[in-house]
Amino acid sequence: MMHYWNLLWDWDNLDAVRAVHSFLEGWALVFFALLVIFDVLAHLAEENKQRAKTLERIGLVCFAVAVLAEGLAYPYSQRNDTLSERVIVSLSGLAGAADTKARQALGDSSAAITQSKKAVDASGHATTSASSALVLARGARQEADTFEKDIRTAKRDAAEAKALLSDARQLAAEAKQQAGEATVGVSQLKANRSLKNPGELSANLKKFGKTEYAFSGVFADEESIGLLMQINDALQRAGWQRVKGVHHFPALGLFGKDDDVGTIVTTGIFISVESPESLASLQALRLDKLPSPVNAAVALNAGLSSGIFPQDVNPKLVNVQMGTSKTVQISVGKKP
Repeated sequence: MMHYWNLLWDWDNLDAVRAVHSFLEGWALVFFALLVIFDVLAHLAEENKQRAKTLERIGLVCFAVAVLAEGLAYPYSQRNDTLSERVIVSLSGLAGAADTKARQALGDSSAAITQSKKAVDASGHATTSASSALVLARGARQEADTFEKDIRTAKRDAAEAKALLSDARQLAAEAKQQAGEATVGVSQLKANRSLKNPGELSANLKKFGKTEYAFSGVFADEESIGLLMQINDALQRAGWQRVKGVHHFPALGLFGKDDDVGTIVTTGIFISVESPESLASLQALRLDKLPSPVNAAVALNAGLSSGIFPQDVNPKLVNVQMGTSKTVQISVGKKP
């Protein structure tokens, strides 16, 4: 089985594996949605039994396709975890290599200092010898010249040793910086998402107090649910009003039986809002002239884009749809 999967195109490429996994998960969602639609249509067509039976069969086919897509997506999910682990191990290796280079550079700098001291000692000895030669025999000019040349050579060696020491210190500093950057990269890959400053986010959103919001879905893992609860607490402190969201199956009992949140399989945070005006009309307006729900959704999206650590490298824009609902919809997907 493993030999078969290794033959797949780009199976060792993390981006390719993620793309295929997202593609299969997306189609699974589409066919789950079609299952619900045909099931509803079958119930509405109960008077026409033949039509209802046909709709139910189509719904079963959609269900089978959705389950197949989920089954095909499972090995890609496992491969995604494996490749991500390899990236973490690789970054840890780079950090170790950078630390080794830093230690080696420090050792070279110590050797350079030792060579510099030897050169200075040699210079002092040459100076003493030259002075003695001048006092004892002014006629030994040739020997004195030789000593002077030795002095110049010793000073040049000392200067080169000092330059080598400076280069070694610079290399050590660069190695430490690279080690620090690698450590930060590993920490960001492992860290759960969280609000950096919930109080600041609440303060910035208080001017949109009493804005209705609902959670349209959440990825069913502890990290995503924890981030959703942090966002909910910040909005509650800002005076926003949570309303019942659209029910997805299966649902999680986060706020009680009558105010449930459905599960989703997307990634990242996605905010949507409705407006009776078209998107082109809204884009022509200044930010302070936008309808209140749209303005609030834009402010919330901006606050979350910059206020979550680790920050999403591909933040999403607010999705504005035609409609009259004043509720800001929020979905919290899996960590990218």
